[in-house]
Amino acid sequence: MKTIVTLCMLFVGNLVTYGQPSIFDDDKTNSNQAQQGRKSPATRPSTKAKIPPPFEGTEEHKSLSTALAQFRRGVLDARVACETRVRSTSEYKGAERAMYDAKAKLDRVRETGTPQDRLDASALYVASKQQVEKLMTNALNSDRVIADTTREVTRLESEIATQKTIHEAWRLREVERQIPEEVRSYFAVIDAENRRRETDLKKNLEALSKEREVALAKLRRAQAMDTRRAPGFGITDVGGTDPNRAAARQSAINSANHEIQVVEEKLKRLDESVSKEVAGMELDLEVGAIGVIGNATAIQVVDSTNLIVSYRNKLLWITKHPTKGVVDDSILPLPGMWKITSTKRYNTAIGGSKTVFMAEPFSEPFIEYRPLIEFLRAARESEQKPENLKK
Repeated sequence: MKTIVTLCMLFVGNLVTYGQPSIFDDDKTNSNQAQQGRKSPATRPSTKAKIPPPFEGTEEHKSLSTALAQFRRGVLDARVACETRVRSTSEYKGAERAMYDAKAKLDRVRETGTPQDRLDASALYVASKQQVEKLMTNALNSDRVIADTTREVTRLESEIATQKTIHEAWRLREVERQIPEEVRSYFAVIDAENRRRETDLKKNLEALSKEREVALAKLRRAQAMDTRRAPGFGITDVGGTDPNRAAARQSAINSANHEIQVVEEKLKRLDESVSKEVAGMELDLEVGAIGVIGNATAIQVVDSTNLIVSYRNKLLWITKHPTKGVVDDSILPLPGMWKITSTKRYNTAIGGSKTVFMAEPFSEPFIEYRPLIEFLRAARESEQKPENLKK
């Protein structure tokens, strides 16, 4: 069960990493095209593509927000001024004095009065208090300055929301405009390949889960098999264990346990393959391989951008990587993706020579467009949310 839970978590991780829905409409893409899409295109458009700032970063938003803050302060100031005027009127002062008198009377009758006296005094206090609140509420609701300022606050809030919607739509179009067709095609191929891999993984996981349930059901049936002796001629110990039935039961249990073990091994292998893919494929030691190195042991610094490391118990020549501060025999983090570009022959300290694989940092084709692609993908996913579909 633990394996299945782990697989589910990794599967979700795989969806996040690889299973993003395509932001392009390219249903005709097949797996052969996907493989071709992994190759770097011969020509790459130069770009200074960038995502326009959100509405909150524009001068228009700054201007509208400043005005909104001023009108909100205006509402508070108008309320304070109105409350001050109301409290200075003789009507309000009389109502407030009557409330205080009713409160004092209520306090007295609570100690010495009859139940009816306490009920009457409580009703009088409530009525006088409501009268004070009514005078203040009516004054605030009828104040023209408060009403006009509040309407302006509502208008500005609506204006900000409208302008943000308009700006975000323009922002989306501007990002789409900056992405050349070649880049769109490349990422459409990548998305198609990722969707295929996601579908295959899901099918494998569902099939193995069903196999496991079948094997568990078979085990339960085997464990429930009757091993008692059946009544018959010459048998005096009816109800005792029948050796033949016991042997058949044990054989069925062993068979079911074997099937469960086989399924668990398949799940374990799937678990390992998913973990490897989610974390990023380790770099294989062969020319053309692309993958992750992670940490390696520094063996020898050659110059400012070249060094020899120990990776998977093999020597590997690392190039185009700064070596300043690297110490021999230390653990060296090598983040990102790497590519084995060729082999490298070098002279050893004892006068011989050695040939090793050479790796250099790998840059994804059109990597400068990746932020724009991710922006579009996030926008498309946001549009598909139920709360946004209703809008």
